[in-house]
Amino acid sequence: AGDQVTYDLTDCPPAVNSAINCTYPGLVSCLFISTKALFPHVVMNDGLLRSMEIIATPGSIVNVQAPFPISGTAATAFERVMGCLFGAWSLAAPERTVAGNYSLINITFGGRWRDTGKEFVAYVWSEGGVGGRATKDGLNGMVCFSSGSTMNVAVEIHERRGPVTWHEYAFRPDSMGAE
Repeated sequence: AGDQVTYDLTDCPPAVNSAINCTYPGLVSCLFISTKALFPHVVMNDGLLRSMEIIATPGSIVNVQAPFPISGTAATAFERVMGCLFGAWSLAAPERTVAGNYSLINITFGGRWRDTGKEFVAYVWSEGGVGGRATKDGLNGMVCFSSGSTMNVAVEIHERRGPVTWHEYAFRPDSMGAE
């Protein structure tokens, strides 16, 4: 009686050959923390998890199976699932939800140094904004709450660790909540 929720993801497409797939534990984690964000008065414990029924087809993009790739547990698919969850809840409880956040949380690229042939990989966390809600604007320059302990890495560090030169790292005016 109002204390259960079903998240039915059976219509999600099959896994793809790209690191945007999500593991089932990653999906459960995403739904758990997103639901908790919507209901801050609910204690964050196993009782919240037991109140959630999660249906996800094995082999789908949100319940990937080997040998399909993933990009960490909470990267890429995580933000999209969270945005879909908030979008769905906005229909039932708009006063509780936030708009989607900037969802290109990680960029991964790599190659070889020209002079040494040594391999490098750069994993860049990028900030954007956190969506607004019914009573307040969103925040700019923030990593979404699902990436809580993540920090922005200075471009100088990326330039030192790999043969990469940053020409600009800035907000684009009038986009994603930037001022």
